[in-house]
Amino acid sequence: MEHRIPVILDTDPGSDIDDSWAIAMLLRSPECDLRLIAAATGEPTLRAMVVSRLLAAAGRSGIPVSAGRRYQTKEMAFHLDAYLKHTGDLPGHYPDAAESIVRTVRESPEPVTLIAIAPLTNIADALRLEPEIASRIDFVGMFGSLFRQYDGSKGRCAEWNLWCDQESADLVFNRTRWRSMTITPLDTCGEIVFSRAALLPLEQSKDPLIAELMTSYRWWLASVEKKRIDQVNLPPRTSSLFDTVAVYLALSRRELLEMRKLRLSFENAVLRENENAPNEINVALEWKEKSAFLELLAGRLLGTGSPN
Repeated sequence: MEHRIPVILDTDPGSDIDDSWAIAMLLRSPECDLRLIAAATGEPTLRAMVVSRLLAAAGRSGIPVSAGRRYQTKEMAFHLDAYLKHTGDLPGHYPDAAESIVRTVRESPEPVTLIAIAPLTNIADALRLEPEIASRIDFVGMFGSLFRQYDGSKGRCAEWNLWCDQESADLVFNRTRWRSMTITPLDTCGEIVFSRAALLPLEQSKDPLIAELMTSYRWWLASVEKKRIDQVNLPPRTSSLFDTVAVYLALSRRELLEMRKLRLSFENAVLRENENAPNEINVALEWKEKSAFLELLAGRLLGTGSPN
């Protein structure tokens, strides 16, 4: 096995469903050495329980899970309570996310890749504890909107992960110099959806991790559609699986995407070009082969894909 990439994932599963898809993708990526998963925003302990269920299903419960401070507690959402009540929560002690991030970076003999797919509360808290960790972190995240909005129309919009905690976004983008920085804005990650045909093999899979992912997905659909769980059918297509693109950027050679180096700062809830910004960011702006990525994602989840 080639060198494995040391990874920290900062995530907020339990609102939109794409975080759970990204976690499953990471767990099926042999080039990843997943050293910590930190849960952020809302009720982080409940989100950590969602993470723990996925890890248990994958036989990976040894991966540390931490929970950040409660922030935006009204942003609770969707299927968390019903899903955990039905499937059984996994209560336990989840250490502080910021302290765990700092400790994981400090203890690593090599730089760590931080995959950020949540509002930036935990990461900013870690920087406040120890700003020097940024020099040992390759930051990869799902943030912003440069030329396309959520619906794919032209223009810029306030993307949730940045809008939710703007003080933390300012620290991460405007006042921190990272070892490297890479993002997928809505321009690319907003286009990633599975058709019903692509969902069927996952629905039929006997693999415990995929079964847990699809159970979580059905509870999320039930909440969104305001239906009972037994009334939910597979949709014609999924919602956008935004966060899976950040995982791809962290672990691949990125040849499926058009990358551009831009200096971006966070201003008035959006990212804007600014030549004085502290980081030259690798930005995924266009797909070269989106269909190849969807095949790669499906293959990873089903255990038939090889590292790209």
